[in-house]
Amino acid sequence: MTRAVHDNERRASEEGTLLTENSSSSSPTAESNTAAINASECCKSLSTALENGLLLIDKIQSTTDTSDTGTNSVSDRERETPLDEFVSLLHSTKERSAYLGAVRSTKFQKAHARRLFGALQPILEDVITNEYFVPISAFENDNDEEEHTHGRQDDVSNQGSTTATTTHKPSFGSNKRNSEISQVSQGSTSASVKPDPASTKALHFLKYSAMVTHAFLENQISRRKGRTGVSDHTAKNHRVYDIIEEVWSVAEMLHDNLFALNSCGREGIAVQKFIVGMCETYWKGQFTDREVLVTQLVPLLVLKTLDGNATKADIKRLWNMKETLLLLDFHEHESIAFLRSLLLRTISSPLYIKNGEGKKMIAFLFQLDASLIKDLHHSIRAQIPLAKAGILEAYGEIYVTAWKEAFANASERSKDDEMLNLNYDSTDADDMDEIQTTIEENVLQDLMYAALHASTPHMAKSVRAILEPLHNQKKNPTIDSLLYRMYSPLLWRALAAANPLVRIHASTILHTTFPLHEPNAGKTHLKEVNEKTIEVLIRLLNDGDPKVRVAGCDATVRILGVYWDALSAKHIRSLLNEVIMKHANDISSAAVRAQAVHGIALLLDAQASHGVLRPLLPLLGNLIHDSVERVRLACVKLLLKVKKLKGIKYYHVVPSNHILARLAVEGEGLRKPTGPVASALTELLLNSYFPQHVKGSEQMRRTLHFIHKSPSAARVFYANIGRHLEINNTSKLIVIMIKTIKLAINREKSYEESRRKKRNRVDDGDETLEDEEDNDTEGMEVIASNTHLMAGLADTIFTVWAT
Repeated sequence: MTRAVHDNERRASEEGTLLTENSSSSSPTAESNTAAINASECCKSLSTALENGLLLIDKIQSTTDTSDTGTNSVSDRERETPLDEFVSLLHSTKERSAYLGAVRSTKFQKAHARRLFGALQPILEDVITNEYFVPISAFENDNDEEEHTHGRQDDVSNQGSTTATTTHKPSFGSNKRNSEISQVSQGSTSASVKPDPASTKALHFLKYSAMVTHAFLENQISRRKGRTGVSDHTAKNHRVYDIIEEVWSVAEMLHDNLFALNSCGREGIAVQKFIVGMCETYWKGQFTDREVLVTQLVPLLVLKTLDGNATKADIKRLWNMKETLLLLDFHEHESIAFLRSLLLRTISSPLYIKNGEGKKMIAFLFQLDASLIKDLHHSIRAQIPLAKAGILEAYGEIYVTAWKEAFANASERSKDDEMLNLNYDSTDADDMDEIQTTIEENVLQDLMYAALHASTPHMAKSVRAILEPLHNQKKNPTIDSLLYRMYSPLLWRALAAANPLVRIHASTILHTTFPLHEPNAGKTHLKEVNEKTIEVLIRLLNDGDPKVRVAGCDATVRILGVYWDALSAKHIRSLLNEVIMKHANDISSAAVRAQAVHGIALLLDAQASHGVLRPLLPLLGNLIHDSVERVRLACVKLLLKVKKLKGIKYYHVVPSNHILARLAVEGEGLRKPTGPVASALTELLLNSYFPQHVKGSEQMRRTLHFIHKSPSAARVFYANIGRHLEINNTSKLIVIMIKTIKLAINREKSYEESRRKKRNRVDDGDETLEDEEDNDTEGMEVIASNTHLMAGLADTIFTVWAT
């Protein structure tokens, strides 16, 4: 220890010489002189405090050597500690800020750092070696559990040493380290540990050591940025920068005790954060041997993101350090087992799934190792049965991102090698190709097979939800080529499978991936694919299983709707003939008839199809009287779709008298007048018999005409009108009808009085007026004596009121 003090004194003299040279060469401004003095005073104060601590350590050791061997660690804690002076200097927030600012300043030279960290290193080593930072209560807890853990530790030690590490693939944990990580994840010791003054002071020493080291690293990065004008960790810079040996030793000791701080209670966890920040800065600063300072950092960062109190900032922090995961050697199964399990837990973490950077982080994990890709995929598959739609979509986005990154990495490496024409070791390139191949064959194709052969429709739908982000990017040539390569060995075989459920799933995938072709293969290949697809569709439309015919009809109309212009007229006619002439008249299955009508309604979304469908739509009109409500409802919905189109009138598809007759029948017998078909027909006729943008007199005229022409249909119509109008419009209708009845009563009185006067004379003006009124109501006499009309109005008022 005495030699270390002398070395520090020598470095201090070098520092004084350096400061003198800097002062003489710098500009004589007050600001620069102040900065140099601050750096000198900072170094002198902190180093002196540490050197005094070293002298105290030497004194304690010499006293211990000459005393009896009965002295224990607890008595050492009761002595004067060498940490007092250093901790007291940095205890005040204001003074600590000043000291750290001086260390960050460009006036803090390497000579300062050698003296400061040279004095800091032996004290830090003493604190860590003797575990002064661990509270006494933690030792008591360890003694209680010693018998339980001793046997397990013996078993672990008998397994032999772990695989030697290299600078490129450092070991991220031995069995002992895995145990420490496990304790960190369980957090079993933090709650029961009680701090004591000695351990608190030692923890403060560790914290301030980390803060000073962090400040000096920022000093070096700012100097570097000042020379280049660009921050190294934001640019693609692979240069490694040297660091002072004393600084490296302090940083390494702090890093190596990250896990040990978990046994120090809440204060230890707080110190962990400062050391983690220091290690992150060391990594981003690209200093020498930086991979050594992430072996404990990475597991802690991953654990933090999996904690119940984790935030998006924790995931962003891990994302910024993602390159450290490339150092993992997944062939060391035992040493990396626990960290591997942590990475797999990210799959089920809601924070990862709901956060953009969390999904990118999981996608990045797919780039690390082929064996990890398989484990990640199995973890996702375990989540599929109970996952919600949003979670399934997120998994799909992760898969797409992972494949794109693997494809981009392999393509970039291949292009670089072609340009440089270098003879290189192909191990890394083979790893990239292996990752892309593993994602394609063991992940994506596995999902595609599951989507085709799922045992239940729900499971198939869930798997398709994962594949949907991939299907939606089919316009991308690389994705289109991927779909062709992955689906070709599976889809055509599934479309001819003996199991009807497989054929149903395959028909859904068929229209989603149509045309399933190689984008770069040319027009001949595309034509062959189209011909093959049309043959398969016709086979599905004529399948013996009604459910397969329904699925085939759905696939057919969806392909026609999207690729109408790309298909030949011959293919369009053959497919429409199957749907309209055969499926719409399929007496064996109402589901097939309903799907045919529903499919034609979907096909109307394609503007190009209207010219062909206009003369064919009346062939579906009779289905409005189908015995199955499902089919009738599909027909009415088709009419509603036609009503919104220009150039096609719904009453040309189904005549008005058939619509009114159907509406009247829907209220007869056991049918409810407010059923789905009646409600849909009411919506269809609403603008005809109760338009909203006309005067009340016109609304009343149409109402009277409806009641007079078809009272049964009017009764059903007004029973459903409340579902399609706001309460104000419904009330307006009731008021108008009441006023009409009142007018009819007054008109009846006036009519009786005029009849008495006509016996003596004839009033041509009154007769003309009556004729005009009769013409306004199209032959209907709106008078009280017209009991049929008055009863219809009263019944309508009651019906509308009831809604």
